[in-house]
Amino acid sequence: MAIHYTGIVPAAAALVYVAALAYMLLRRDIEISAKLVKRAAILTIVGWLIYWIPFAILDYSLREVFWNTSPGLPLWMRLASAWAGGGGSLYLFATISAIATLYVIRSLAEAKKQDILVMGTAAVTLAAIVSAFANGAFSVMEERPASGAGLNPLLKSPWLYPHPLSTFGGYALLAVGMLALLAGLRRRGFLVYELGWALLTLGIMIGGYWSYETFGWGGYWAWDPVETSELMVWLAATLLPHAMVAVPSLVAFTEYLTLSSVFLGMYVTRSGLSPLHSFAAANIGVLVLLAVALVTLFLAFRRLGEFRLPSLENVRRSPFQAGMLIATIALFAATVFVYATLLLPSVLTAAGYEASVPQMQSGVRYFHPVLYPLLVAMLAAIPLAFTGDKLGWKGYTALLLTTTIVSILAGLAAFQGSLVLAPLSSRETNALMAFGLPWAGLAAAATILYIALRLRNRGGRLAWERMTGISLLHLGLAVVVIGVLLSGTYSFNEAYFIDASLKPGEPLVLPNGVKIELVDYRFELSNSMVDIYTGYAGRATSYLLAWNTLAMLASDYGQKVKQALEAEKLLEANETLRTLVELAVKAHISATRGNITITGAANVTGIDLFTGAKTPIAENINITIELVNPRVMAALEPLRDNLGRVKAAKLRIYISADEAIVAGLLGGNITARTVLDIGFADPVKLVLGNTSFEISQLYLLATGHTGHPAVEHRGNTFTYKPVVVIPSGRVEVGGYHIANPLDVPASLAAYIESRRDPFLQRLLNSGLAEILSSDAVVKALNPPGCEPVAETPHGGCFGYVDVPRTVPETAWLILDLRIERGDKVREETVGLRFESYGEVQGIHGLVTKVVHPRVGLTDVYIAIHAPVVTPEWGVAGYHELLVYYLHAVYQSMNLTPAQRIALAALMASGYMMDTALSINDPAQRGRFLEQAALELYLLAESFNPQNTTIVRQGLPIQVKLVPGVALVWYGTVIMAASAVYTAIIAAYTARKGRA
Repeated sequence: MAIHYTGIVPAAAALVYVAALAYMLLRRDIEISAKLVKRAAILTIVGWLIYWIPFAILDYSLREVFWNTSPGLPLWMRLASAWAGGGGSLYLFATISAIATLYVIRSLAEAKKQDILVMGTAAVTLAAIVSAFANGAFSVMEERPASGAGLNPLLKSPWLYPHPLSTFGGYALLAVGMLALLAGLRRRGFLVYELGWALLTLGIMIGGYWSYETFGWGGYWAWDPVETSELMVWLAATLLPHAMVAVPSLVAFTEYLTLSSVFLGMYVTRSGLSPLHSFAAANIGVLVLLAVALVTLFLAFRRLGEFRLPSLENVRRSPFQAGMLIATIALFAATVFVYATLLLPSVLTAAGYEASVPQMQSGVRYFHPVLYPLLVAMLAAIPLAFTGDKLGWKGYTALLLTTTIVSILAGLAAFQGSLVLAPLSSRETNALMAFGLPWAGLAAAATILYIALRLRNRGGRLAWERMTGISLLHLGLAVVVIGVLLSGTYSFNEAYFIDASLKPGEPLVLPNGVKIELVDYRFELSNSMVDIYTGYAGRATSYLLAWNTLAMLASDYGQKVKQALEAEKLLEANETLRTLVELAVKAHISATRGNITITGAANVTGIDLFTGAKTPIAENINITIELVNPRVMAALEPLRDNLGRVKAAKLRIYISADEAIVAGLLGGNITARTVLDIGFADPVKLVLGNTSFEISQLYLLATGHTGHPAVEHRGNTFTYKPVVVIPSGRVEVGGYHIANPLDVPASLAAYIESRRDPFLQRLLNSGLAEILSSDAVVKALNPPGCEPVAETPHGGCFGYVDVPRTVPETAWLILDLRIERGDKVREETVGLRFESYGEVQGIHGLVTKVVHPRVGLTDVYIAIHAPVVTPEWGVAGYHELLVYYLHAVYQSMNLTPAQRIALAALMASGYMMDTALSINDPAQRGRFLEQAALELYLLAESFNPQNTTIVRQGLPIQVKLVPGVALVWYGTVIMAASAVYTAIIAAYTARKGRA
């Protein structure tokens, strides 16, 4: 595979890293190896700056640029899209680790184990670069695109900067920080670790906030595997400083385990284990990440042999040591539990097996029973560590017992229903909330008390103590836990949603007194174009389904429309045919109240309705058939081919009656399944209303109904009820004499069927009729430059449809809102986005909009959805932004009829993909998609921006209250800021010689 020019410098960096490792392994030359590592790190950083160039100038020769950008992206977002793909994010990790390497390796002379620092940093960055190459970071586009394919719709967000940067930055700094600490560089290593921990903490919070604002269900945590992997790294990194104090012999194991968790976390992110992060596709390059994770895990277990139990005497003497030991044990158990949960599915997927990680509701049932008690233990350890020395064992024991009693009583009250914290959640959830809140409150109070006491004793010097930052960090943790306990079930549980609708100019009062009004709305189409052909045609599932849709359309409704239009021309010049058609469409011709009789000499044969076996019953007998309340009916009997198309048909006039009393039959085995074939010696005449029959033969069969026998037998009389009489011969109806049955041309039969099919009638009265009756559908199956498939009925290139290569990128529904909270009024303009290429990619292009005005610490969470248009004859509805998009494209682009119908088929196939793929029968799937595409086309053709679903029914919204969620964000910011503050204090005091 060709390598893009942006890969030259990273490839050179990788070779220099290899050389550095070779010097260490073969010659043990630390000095030369360190110089090589520095040069490789500089090359890695320079390579990233070069890597940004094609994103800035939209050079689509780089695959990552094509798949992650478009002309409509502003420059700042194009630069961020460099790490939107699998390969780019890994190279981002390599770049940040290279920067950190340059920082720590400056103090190489101070390192106790220089080989670990040199070889470790080289191996970590090299593994990331190799994985980036293998994941296509520097791959060249084989085709020449007309534009970019567009950034994943969910990633088109300002959060694309802080979330990946903080997460992968945290990963990289933690990895290098662990290596520095293993090498004995305590000052620089701990500074890098603290910054990495702070970034990862922010990354987790920002990821939760992004989810909270984007997906529209209110959740900020769903135990998605990527979220869980970030938590795994965070737990391992958090374990380290606690182990340093409580169990020093566990430090080396923890450092290696943290390093291993970083690479395991990146493997999970890029292995496809996550449904929410489906844009992260699996690739062979991720195996490099898993290999590094397994190697470092092996090294961690080797160091586990150094473990020694801490001195119980120290624990007994110092409540602080006891609190740290409890926290260390809890963090260790949580880290190992989450790590093992992710490791096994990761190894299985790498080996080619299907595996999954517990997530969403199953994640709650799996993780909470283990992690909740460990969380309570950590919360209980915080007051012991921060105030235990002040309170003493007796004071802490009293505090512990009091909190335990309060928590148990609150939990029992919530479980019994006397204390309701979340009315729509289970009793168990309420009990866990009530039990946990006193412990979180105790932890917060303990840290506040510690800060207050230190402030009284130390005064202004408190600001320059590391323990100030550490105590604030634990205060932030307690605040986060309180926020999660209060908001978690409200955010996760969709049962708290209230469905409502906003009509323009009609204010809606929401819970908590917030009033929202839709002032105005408008639709807009972007000028930016995206390529929906290159890289998709012949490969993407949406294209394969669209091809099947058009092939079915050419064979089915396309033929029906052609035949119906041909019949219309035929009927214009033939009044007799017009009359017959009206009879066939009407079905019911005439009716007679009372009885009529048919009499004549006849031969009678019995035909078994199921087997077709014939049995002679009587010959040359006088038979009388009395019909009770007869009705003259018309029916079309089409003859179809294997594709369901009408090849020919017969128009038959028949009689339906409540009963038929047949007299003159002497015996015979006549049952409900016996059809009487009566052939008359001489034609029998029968007049029913305006219809005259000359019957030479008729079939008489019972239709039967529940609760009544179909045939009654008394002597030589048989009574069929109800009954159908199918005569053959001649018939006069409407003044016309015709044979009965009458052979009807296929086109006329199709036309009669169309008159009975409301959907087909709508097609004939729309602009689609001209397209379907032409060769446009067949042309849509044969785009220029493809090789037709001869064995298909209409030729065509399988998986290729004649859509325009580029189409407008985005459709907007712009909403002008007025939100009132008491005396505060806020005018806000928000937009629902539809990215056209999302349907082509099969990930869907609609992005829900969320607004969440805050009242105190409670969010009024409002998810704004696109209105759904339900077709009059439909398989499903379409959101109105898609309908508008197609309508606007048809108006703004000069498309051929083939391109118009092909684009509708492609969009319908992408939109209905999940439903279509669940249909196993190919023919049924084709018919489903055929009607879906036609409905979408008709909706787009008739779309009126002034009379939308918003005007008629309102804009659909979902509203719920999420109490305490603000504490989750505030607490996390306090934690991250405190970690940075602590790192600055440590660096400052070390430089001043006071460390």
